[in-house]
Amino acid sequence: MRILTSFVFIVAIIICHIYGETWQNEKNCGLSFTDRIVGGRMVRKGKYPWLARIGFGTLIKGKFIFLCGGTLITKDFVLTASHCFREANTNIVVRLGETHSSCTKSPCDDPVIQDFEVKKLIMHKQFDTTNGFADIALLHLKTPAKLNKWVRTICLSKQIKSTIGDDGITAGWGFEDSKTRERPEGLKELTMKIVHADACLKYFPKLNFQSYNYICIGGKKNEDTCGGDSGGPFMKILNLGDLPRMYAVGVLSFGSKNCGQGVPSIFTSVNYYMDWIIDNINLAQKYNITVKKHIT
Repeated sequence: MRILTSFVFIVAIIICHIYGETWQNEKNCGLSFTDRIVGGRMVRKGKYPWLARIGFGTLIKGKFIFLCGGTLITKDFVLTASHCFREANTNIVVRLGETHSSCTKSPCDDPVIQDFEVKKLIMHKQFDTTNGFADIALLHLKTPAKLNKWVRTICLSKQIKSTIGDDGITAGWGFEDSKTRERPEGLKELTMKIVHADACLKYFPKLNFQSYNYICIGGKKNEDTCGGDSGGPFMKILNLGDLPRMYAVGVLSFGSKNCGQGVPSIFTSVNYYMDWIIDNINLAQKYNITVKKHIT
């Protein structure tokens, strides 16, 4: 009986590890190289070292078109949105460490920047293009990121709840004007507030907020996410342990085509999909499957 009990205990530990009951953040996750004072528009180099640019390669001189954002959550995985890959027919590249958009080729001549090929694209099997349900994806990097003061992971936690009225930060390289499609010279940040789901249902009636997989954020005129920001994070500074760190709360899914008109943005809830994130990372690392696209 004692031997059997020990065996059951060991099996329970293995199952727990494989199926994602726990999450182990990197030692320096969520710690910024610069201070965390928010208020300016342009972001100083190293402020959000977990932000990723996701590009799609062309066959012309190795150039890439960067269309989405993402967040480094482990040295091997980037969290982003599934809708970024609906029409992606070319090679995917993930760029880390960039603040000012100065390079269009890979490799970039900036020594801080790290470019990666993608071993595996994991899209949620319930992703729905009509209503944005389960708009979340993982990119398994072909080689691990080299963590340093310019490239770090963000923290994740199941303890985080999305409370109406809470402020958070979003950042990206998206369009400054949806009509002219003008992009900024570098990374920009914006403080936004979580608002009631009704504010989003007013503009996006097809959504189903009863599932709690969405977070409705923003809605202030002239302050908005825009095209090119998709897949990027909504972040909050929280003190859940030894010191304040930045945590990923949401993944930008969609919003109004006419940016800045007072329509809130829709973010996929990281907390809602934490088990999915952990399970898929554990399974990918266990089997080390190399495929271009895998839906799970």
